[in-house]
Amino acid sequence: MAEETFVPPPMGWIDDQNAVWAAAGRLETAGNGPAVFAFAAPALKAAGVADDEPTFLWMAERKVLGRLLPSWDQKSVGSCVSFGCGRAVQDVLLQEVATGAGTWPGAEVATEPIYAGSRVEVGGGQLSGSDGSVGAWAAEWVRKWGVLLCREYDLGGQRYDLTTYSEARARQWGDAGCPDPLEPEARLHPVTATAMVRDAGELWAAVGGGKGVSVASSQGFAMSRDPDGFCAPAGVWMHQMCVRGKFVHPQRGKCFVIQNSWGNYLKSYASIRVRLPSGEMVVEPLPDGCFAVDWQTADRMVRQQDSWAFAGLKGWAAVRLTYNPLA
Repeated sequence: MAEETFVPPPMGWIDDQNAVWAAAGRLETAGNGPAVFAFAAPALKAAGVADDEPTFLWMAERKVLGRLLPSWDQKSVGSCVSFGCGRAVQDVLLQEVATGAGTWPGAEVATEPIYAGSRVEVGGGQLSGSDGSVGAWAAEWVRKWGVLLCREYDLGGQRYDLTTYSEARARQWGDAGCPDPLEPEARLHPVTATAMVRDAGELWAAVGGGKGVSVASSQGFAMSRDPDGFCAPAGVWMHQMCVRGKFVHPQRGKCFVIQNSWGNYLKSYASIRVRLPSGEMVVEPLPDGCFAVDWQTADRMVRQQDSWAFAGLKGWAAVRLTYNPLA
């Protein structure tokens, strides 16, 4: 029997530069600082981080949880903005827990509140009746409201079971907004700051400092990885994903690893070749749903100006694990 062809779900990134810059302005006036990303290479060097040292944020999952978490799956809802944002925020949390700057709350970040809050509380409900959101809206939600977890909440006489992602709940809340009793709970757990990532150099510095980054663009990709773990740029995806790693490839130079939100749609095992600062070559397995992209491709994506870095308890200070290829 022939293998079934994977059909991508509705993607759901809304390319609205007016909405992006309005949200960026609100973040700036809310005390978030300049609505651009200023965490540059000098800060990495001051922290003792070599510019060409690999950083893979999933290492924190190995250290904190003893395993890699599966690829998230948005299923049939165009809720990719909440998945890219939520996974990036979770990477920041895990990185800080792994380096002793926090504690693991016992559950992953829930996406439905981010989807709902970005569309309604931030976006004003203008997208009601259709899927999708704006990356900056999600960034504003997790900064000014915060995050909730995949667990049960009993608040305001209501019980909310967010243990498992629900497509129906994503759509219902995406039209109605995050339920009012949950908002005070979310506000207990905001990210420290969010800032736009404008080019591949800023992206390299952000990931090198252990910061999760959501990346929204119209860049599409092949539906399979090549023998080196890369997905070739192809077609148009109005889509938001998450950047989870940076590394130097022996032939392609500086590259990045992107996490998608379609489950294990790439299926087969894949790994990337990594050149360490010493010149040694190692092989790093890619988690499910992840693929590599080169510098030029990542630069095109973030230059569409709706990609966001997230800071946690320690702000923009570098928080990272030393790469150990044997971990």
